Amino acid sequence: MRGYRLILISSFTLLSFSCPLLAQENNSSENNKEDVSLENKSAQSTVVIKEKKKPPIDTSHSLEVVYGSSPWNKDSTKIDNAELFVRDAQSGNVLKILLEETEPDSSTFSGNFAVGWAKDKEIKPEVYIPPENIRGKEPQLNKFVKQIRDGKIARKPIVYKKGKSGEQLLDVYDTKEQAQSALEAYKEKIKQEEVKVNLEQPTKVVAKADLEAASLAAKQTKLAELALLAASREEERIRKEQLERQRSLERLRVQQELKEKEKEKRRSEAKMYAEQALEAYKQGDFLKAEELFKKSVDLDPSDTSYYFRYGVTLYRNEKFDDALVVLKITNVDETTDIEKSYYMGLIHFRLKELQSALQQFTKVRNSKHEIMSPSAAFYEGVIYYTDEKYEEAKTAFEFVLDTSKDARLDEKAEEYLEKIAYALIFKKKQEHKHDLALSLGLNYDSNILFSPDNQEDQGSATNSSGLRMLETISYQYRALYKKEFEWTLDLMQLYIYSFNSDLQVADPLIASIKSPVTWKGVWGEKGYKLSIKPGYENLFMDTDVSAATNPPTTNLLSSILFDVDFTLIMNENWFSNYILESRLDDSKDPASTGDDDADSTLVTLKTSQIFFKDKSKKKALIWGGGYTLNGAKGDNKVYNKILLNFAYSQPFKAWKEATWNTSLDLYQLDYSKLSTGRTDTNYAIGYSISKVQNKWFTWGSSFSYTTNNSTVNTNQYTKYNVLLTASFDIDEWMR
Repeated sequence: MRGYRLILISSFTLLSFSCPLLAQENNSSENNKEDVSLENKSAQSTVVIKEKKKPPIDTSHSLEVVYGSSPWNKDSTKIDNAELFVRDAQSGNVLKILLEETEPDSSTFSGNFAVGWAKDKEIKPEVYIPPENIRGKEPQLNKFVKQIRDGKIARKPIVYKKGKSGEQLLDVYDTKEQAQSALEAYKEKIKQEEVKVNLEQPTKVVAKADLEAASLAAKQTKLAELALLAASREEERIRKEQLERQRSLERLRVQQELKEKEKEKRRSEAKMYAEQALEAYKQGDFLKAEELFKKSVDLDPSDTSYYFRYGVTLYRNEKFDDALVVLKITNVDETTDIEKSYYMGLIHFRLKELQSALQQFTKVRNSKHEIMSPSAAFYEGVIYYTDEKYEEAKTAFEFVLDTSKDARLDEKAEEYLEKIAYALIFKKKQEHKHDLALSLGLNYDSNILFSPDNQEDQGSATNSSGLRMLETISYQYRALYKKEFEWTLDLMQLYIYSFNSDLQVADPLIASIKSPVTWKGVWGEKGYKLSIKPGYENLFMDTDVSAATNPPTTNLLSSILFDVDFTLIMNENWFSNYILESRLDDSKDPASTGDDDADSTLVTLKTSQIFFKDKSKKKALIWGGGYTLNGAKGDNKVYNKILLNFAYSQPFKAWKEATWNTSLDLYQLDYSKLSTGRTDTNYAIGYSISKVQNKWFTWGSSFSYTTNNSTVNTNQYTKYNVLLTASFDIDEWMR
């Protein structure tokens, strides 16, 4: 917090704080303007709208005041300053707030100040802006403050915003309609922030890589839209430039045909209009300046300095395309050429034509102009920062600090350098290479199955229920992690333990290692994610109850895995996923001989279609299906399987970070070569909830009911499962 000074003026209190500034000429309006407020109470940004009430300001936190004023922006190469007044409706105290421009040519002014001077815990602010012609004149300002206290000055409409950490902001506007529009825009921004927060939270619906692929596609689509708009504007500007050149040549031709006396008269009038235009420009009356510069250009087209100033004035009046055309065809000397490039850069920047802006700003920075080079470097830094090119942005802002003589510009560059430092730290955390997670579960199974092969739900029924514990440990090492490419090493171990020793023969221990390679990008206009996942898996399980160990040590099945996972982002709300799973199973079961030889090549082709119902990607309808062919060596182990599944998932409305899911799974299984024949029809319904407690702890519960109708009695069963789980991100917890 910067230092501040207290100034007492006559019979009223006037506080002046040394801090960033802001202001604009006060427009008369009714004194009962509505103030609106918006409070961001959490990461999900709860919106509270209060109308016809002055927002209460918490005096324990600082307050920022923001106002946009083109007239206050006197110099496009410097950070300008201004002032306004805030009155506390409760105490009657009036504060003079000093504000400063956020960027050299932003026309947005802001100021931070402490309100701890107030006796009450809250103040109720009213904002007043003095006329331009009394700025810096203490007697007139004293009179203005007295008029504020007497209720003779109309206050400005404000939008009050409060962040989740207590930060407070007053956004000041000229009309009630502007304030209301700003409030609606901020509400939409909060919604989008909520979407961003939700996307960053763990989700069971889609993988993080799928979301990154969708984000990449959306970004490229946006860039394509901006490029298309830029190309369209450039096409129009070329036509305008042609016409403007023709008009300029025509004005010169007409001037040359005039008699010398008439030429001199017009030159004199043009100079007079130009001087008046410059004065209007300095006073912030850019519309008047534009009109006068146009007259001077028409009267004396040979003086290119008028034409240049005319183009700058068009820019200040936000006629960007017209300004760019005029500046482009203006012939200027070497010194003015740097200024011309600077303004052309500003125009491209305002039009979001960032690459063109960057070219102009780079030219200006390299010119080493005492004033404009640091300002151009500042905008270079902003562009690089926006594009997340933090090292380039850092270099640009450091150039500002090395060359600028503007203390305010240096301060803004330092603020960006702080942001870059935080961004680089965050990026480093994102690139953290290790993830270790632990999951524990408690499961009641009403009919535990015995399945010594790779399909647990196809095993024979024991017709015995029991309480079982589940434990999963997973570790991931991210060897390479980039926006468009990933290569990881994934280790996983799953163990199920039955508390009933008679059932421990059905307890599996599975250990696997995989090394997925993932590409994310854009195919046509659609984002995609392609993963190739080679791996190796071992199943440990006992077949003799009398010799069962805990955990099992008998390697019953070894498998070489090779999966291909492809996701295509059809649109923002439709993710289409296709998976090819293949495995070479080597059965170690002593009974795996002859027609019962379980060595096999198993291939599964399946798909899931995910339709999102909200922007957070947590409310989704999912349907899918697939086909499996198990090409075993033994005829009794050969089967094919057709499956369908449906699911719906969404967060609870009133339960933060909690999600529920319901599902229906069906399959038909056919052991076509089994001598006795076997056909299964399986139905399973399920319901589950999960709750993200914090970054490292998630818990959940689920219930499922399964019916398996089979032509073989030992495979005929019904069962239900009740499961409680607790998942821990050890790596996140340790950070």
